[in-house]
Amino acid sequence: MKGWLRPGLAGHQKTATGATRRSGRAEHGIARADVSPAGRLVALLCLCVVFAASARAGPLEATTADGIKVAVLGCDAHCLHFAGDGVLVTIGDDRVVIRNDMIALNGEEQAVREFSRIAIDATGWGLAISADDEPVASVAAMDGLRAAAKAGNPSALNDLALHFVTGIGAPRDTRRAAELYRRAAEAGLSVAARNLGFLLWDGEKSIQDRTQALRWFQEAAEAGDVTAQKMLAHAHEDGIGTSKNLVEARRWYEAAARAGDAAAMNNLGNLLKSGTPEDRRRAAALHRAAADKGLAVAAFNTGFDLWEGDGVEQDRAAALDWFERAARAGSTEAARMLDAIRDTGVAAQLDSARKKPRAATARGS
Repeated sequence: MKGWLRPGLAGHQKTATGATRRSGRAEHGIARADVSPAGRLVALLCLCVVFAASARAGPLEATTADGIKVAVLGCDAHCLHFAGDGVLVTIGDDRVVIRNDMIALNGEEQAVREFSRIAIDATGWGLAISADDEPVASVAAMDGLRAAAKAGNPSALNDLALHFVTGIGAPRDTRRAAELYRRAAEAGLSVAARNLGFLLWDGEKSIQDRTQALRWFQEAAEAGDVTAQKMLAHAHEDGIGTSKNLVEARRWYEAAARAGDAAAMNNLGNLLKSGTPEDRRRAAALHRAAADKGLAVAAFNTGFDLWEGDGVEQDRAAALDWFERAARAGSTEAARMLDAIRDTGVAAQLDSARKKPRAATARGS
């Protein structure tokens, strides 16, 4: 019978945590750790982009002396100012002036008719201005991003690097991306350190350097980045880019598991299976906790623990339930296990046992 399995890591993604369009944040990661018993690390790159969203629940609002209503999405309270009889909005390097007879963007007056409402959307890297729901002026997202990156904004450097990695909105240039990630990471942006780690880990041969990748994963991991912690654990567990070190692997799985990561819980459980009886009991508990979070691989491993009686009391009927749950969740290993069990006729016996009413285990006195 095959042993415990490991799941893959989170895929390439972009997230938003900033309060304004000038502090959007991008992340990219690569799915790893094949769910075969060999546990071989493989790279799978997938892209998921989520544009920056305002940290505020709603827009900032103001009214000019002449009664024009101004609403701004994607900035904090410091971006909105009263100036004479008008309103000044400052977002990064952009300036919007609104008076009853004029709208100006970065010093350029816009031709508009009489209006009563102005909306400014700065939830991405770009900027869009509308008067009474009619577009008036804008700054393209890539222009805003490039301007913020040129000014040294770490999050902009990171987001622009992602465009160079994917070739979306910019020519594909991994060397340029690596330089941008490095600048953002050196400015203290931990997600950029993780992104640079992935780029050096599985990038083109001309830039691939797994020893350096681990350096950046380490920086991100120490800042609390769970994906980087799992990457370090995988690398130390399998001796990829560094010497095999199960102590370090356990250290980083422990860190990610404390953060509630199901994959780390599962993989830590696998490591503990080679330890003491107490370790093996904890391993089974970790597999179960990860399975309860919906991780199919952990559901399979929970079934395996119960089937073998490893770290828990043996209960093959319960094991069958977990194999079935894992198979429904897409685990091919669980499906194969169920086929093997059915071929032996054991499954029918267990099904029969599960359908019989259970005897009471305790009686009142």
